[in-house]
Amino acid sequence: MASEQPPKPAASSGEASADNHPGRPIGRDEIDPELMTLPRTAIRIGPLLALSMVVFAVYIMAALWPDLRFSRQSAEPAVVPSAAELLATDDLADSLVTVTVVPDRALAVRVATSEGLSGHRLVPVQGTDDRLWLMLEGRTWNIDLKYEEQYTGRPRPLADMPFAEQLHAHVDERPPAPRFATGEAVKAALSAHSERLELPGGDTAAVTPETPVVIYQRALDRVKIEAVATERYPDAAAWTAALAELGLISADAEPTLDQFGAWIYLADAPDGPEAVSERVHEAKLFSAAVRPLESEHRATWQQLEARADALALPDATVPWAQVSWVSVATARAIPADAWVLIQNQHPGHYWYVLPLFSLLGLSALLFGWALIRSLKSYLLSRAARAE
Repeated sequence: MASEQPPKPAASSGEASADNHPGRPIGRDEIDPELMTLPRTAIRIGPLLALSMVVFAVYIMAALWPDLRFSRQSAEPAVVPSAAELLATDDLADSLVTVTVVPDRALAVRVATSEGLSGHRLVPVQGTDDRLWLMLEGRTWNIDLKYEEQYTGRPRPLADMPFAEQLHAHVDERPPAPRFATGEAVKAALSAHSERLELPGGDTAAVTPETPVVIYQRALDRVKIEAVATERYPDAAAWTAALAELGLISADAEPTLDQFGAWIYLADAPDGPEAVSERVHEAKLFSAAVRPLESEHRATWQQLEARADALALPDATVPWAQVSWVSVATARAIPADAWVLIQNQHPGHYWYVLPLFSLLGLSALLFGWALIRSLKSYLLSRAARAE
């Protein structure tokens, strides 16, 4: 019969049992009690990281500041009657305005945002010398019909737009294009020896002695009649007979142009073009148009001489009463202080700016506080080492 093992003596309070011995191996699923007593390492933010975060937050806040100002504007736009008054406004930036302007569509430019998107259209405003531009939608299919040239949007300096350099380069690289002025404006510019020529829309064009000029001379006693084929007047013979019956041309007159069912006749107009036009309409020849007969004279700006009764050219003298238009080929340039009116931008579109701005401000404060603490700790440790 096996002998019974004597009971082990209980461990005294001063002795550690084998199971609780601090040097015993730790099982795979056990938690080391010494690890539980280790202090947690404090999160340390160095001065370089704190400074970088402060600079980053302040930079983004500065970039968002114009949008924040615009987001706090009233939803009702301020009505401005003209582009001149808009540009004369003291606090023009980041406001919501409605202005009545006339775009100069001859210099329309498309700004592409990415492939597959139509981007935007930029058009200068007449009467501002290209100092104000309209930024319109690139898509034209869903644009409502407008019977008044009124545009609502947000004005911004052109220099702040991402496409400013490209727009300046595009306009500067364009070849000189014809711009039209009246005879009175040409006479005033020549008489004053001015280098700026006033245009009908309120703009001015820069002229140099070598600027090419085309003068359109209107005949006071001659007109041209443009006729189009109709069921009643299908050919040139029918139109010749109809106009000869009115006494405007002879019965054997030939059209000066016979092309694609259209004919042009030259006729005398001793009483002026208006009298001939009235006679044509009284005869119910509605498919015929009476237009002044014009001839062209080409020269340069330095070859023009403004006399009291006529415009003198190297090879002709044109009475001021017969000057219908004068075309000057000039290059255009965008002023450095140009503005862009971004159509259909409203303060409600920037609702997210205020929360984002507040979050960035809080981050700047927290990392600024961390920067101060880290610099203070660094200075204290440096002073301790110095002692």
